[in-house]
Amino acid sequence: MVFYWVSFGDPETAKQFVSVSTFVFAIFAGFFIARQGRRYNEITRSLTNLDGNVSALYRLIDYFGSEAQSKMADNIRSYYDPIFKNHAWDWNLTHKSSLMTNTHAIVKEYGSKEKLNDLEKSAVAQCMTMLNQLQSVRKYLIALYQERIPRQQWVLIVALCVILLVTIAMLPSIGDVLAATLKAAYATIILLVLAMLRQFDTLSFYEGSIGQHSAQDVLDILAGKK
Repeated sequence: MVFYWVSFGDPETAKQFVSVSTFVFAIFAGFFIARQGRRYNEITRSLTNLDGNVSALYRLIDYFGSEAQSKMADNIRSYYDPIFKNHAWDWNLTHKSSLMTNTHAIVKEYGSKEKLNDLEKSAVAQCMTMLNQLQSVRKYLIALYQERIPRQQWVLIVALCVILLVTIAMLPSIGDVLAATLKAAYATIILLVLAMLRQFDTLSFYEGSIGQHSAQDVLDILAGKK
């Protein structure tokens, strides 16, 4: 309605600025959205890799007996419970986690017996390999988690957004319902692009928690559902 009744500036000047600011904003927004989308996919892939190793460790520990597997199950639940309780996939990246420490202790306790059969020896070797992989995945996840858009670049993007919104408002639309509607729609889309970029940056673009289904699959394995 504001665009229909009020004129904000010189239309000719606005047309020139709209062209330039749209081009620059599109380049910057497109670059950062693509970059954050890649980051999101990498985090999802890494979490799936982590969950796969955790479930494999649980099955391997079974070679040392039900008692060892029961301890491993408790260890895994203590790792995943805070994630679901707080709806925070990054809980164990921002808080101390003892998953690998406890797993190593379990393997050491049951895998250091004097007499181990061939399957147990193989299980120990595979567990140690997976623990090394888990450590690498964790470090990679921490690096990806911290790969957010710097404050200076946010200032630049927001500044370009404001300039574009101002120049759009300067375009003539008094008494023209279609022009006023298109201006309002264009301005709304620009703000939605900014909001989408923010959601990608904070890893909250998709509904639910990242890796939620993969983590739930691990818990289902512990419960004997899979």
